[in-house]
Formats: sequence, structure tokens, C-alpha cells
Amino acid sequence: MMNNKFTITVYIILFGILFFSLNGCKDENPKPTDTIKTKGILTLQFSHTVDGTSLTKNSATYFTNAAGNEFNVSTFRYYISNVELTKLDGSKVFYPIYKLIDAFDESTQTITLLEVPNGDYKAISYFIGIDSTRNHSGPQEGDLSATTGMLWTWTSGYLFLKLEGFYKDGASQTSYRYHIGTDEFLNKVTSPISYSIQGTQKNAFMVCNLAEFFKNPTTFDIKIKDDIQSFPNEKQEAGQLAANMADMITVLKIE
Repeated sequence: MMNNKFTITVYIILFGILFFSLNGCKDENPKPTDTIKTKGILTLQFSHTVDGTSLTKNSATYFTNAAGNEFNVSTFRYYISNVELTKLDGSKVFYPIYKLIDAFDESTQTITLLEVPNGDYKAISYFIGIDSTRNHSGPQEGDLSATTGMLWTWTSGYLFLKLEGFYKDGASQTSYRYHIGTDEFLNKVTSPISYSIQGTQKNAFMVCNLAEFFKNPTTFDIKIKDDIQSFPNEKQEAGQLAANMADMITVLKIE
């Protein structure tokens, strides 16, 4: 009986020594395993100006366009969609995004592109408007929902851009309204710029200059046509404004 107790005691002591020996071999401060991030983030941040002056809603001080019209702005909204990043080797990264930018709502003025592969890039491309497939799919979700106020009432599809406000007409103030849309006036914009993504976050500062909406390639006089909704009989004027839209957004810098 005594021998059995002695044997059990010896085993317990030996097990204890072995247990503490093994735990003593462990590194008390293990080094974390380094991981290489192969993808990063690119954030597009939009701001709005009129030839360098910040755009403010219903400004008492009127802006002046290339035609000499004095105007202010109560509504300025437009869609940015289908963003595409082009690498130096010509390969592309596509993001099927549909984002409604409101010049007077800061919460709408950021687009975040996740999982951007590491590499050197040479351009950013996107549509001002909605591609034909999504344009005629009826009310959808998110920024394409019916609650945005950007769906046509007279035809199928979305307004690509909505601009409204007042302009001075002699001693009086007169309202203007420009609703640009339909498939033929979809603009694809490409901004060439050099930037590199290496597992980090980069910010692209996008400036929308509303003055460009009224010039280049066509100087547009609000007094001649102050209400355009892209009706079939307004193709000439709507086409001029749509062409002017193509260069109203530029990439100031990426950092």
C-alpha cells in the first residue's frame, strides 16, 4: 500500500516538473507575424466651386458665368457611376458604383473604393450619369431609389444632373432649371494622373467647377433658355450643356 502511494507521488512530481519545463520554453512575448497588405483604399472627395469661389446654397451674392449671367444655386446634384482605375500596364480595376453627389450635403460627397490592388496607376475614369442598363431598370435601392427625386416623370430613366436656382433678369430675379439626362447625354470622364497604392489609403480631391457647366465648348446664356429638361425638342441645348459637363470635374491631387 505504501509502495503504491509512493509510486503515485513520484509520478505526480515528475508530471509537474515536465509541465513547468514545457511552459518555460514558450516565448513570453511572442512576436506578431508580419502580413503584407496587397490592397489599399482610394477615397474620392468632392468639393464644389464657381471658378475658385466656394459654391454656397441660395447665395445672396450672385455668381457670374461666361455669358455674363448673374446667378445663384438652390439645387445642384449629379450622379457619379462606374468608377474605373487604370494601372500603368493598362490593366483596369472596375467599381460598379452609383453615387448621387449633392453639392450642399457634405455626407454625400465621398466615394470610398475598397480593395484597391497595389500598384502604380495612371488614370481615374467614371460616368457623370447612369449607364443605359441601370438607367431603365426603374426605381432601385440606395442612391437609385425613387426617394432621391432624380427619376424622370415624363420618360424612363434618371436625371444625370439637376441644377436649379435664380438669375438676374434686369431688375427682377427669374428661376432657371436644367435637368440633363437620357442615354445620349451620358458622359464618360477620364482624368490622367499618377498615383500609387501600396496597402495604404489615398485621398483623391475632386473639384467640380460649376462655371464649366456654362462654357467650354459652348458658352451658354441662361437668358436665352432658362428651362431645359432634356425633352426631345431640346436636344440641341441639352446636348450643349451635356458636353460642357464633361470637364466640370477635375482631380486636384491625390495624397
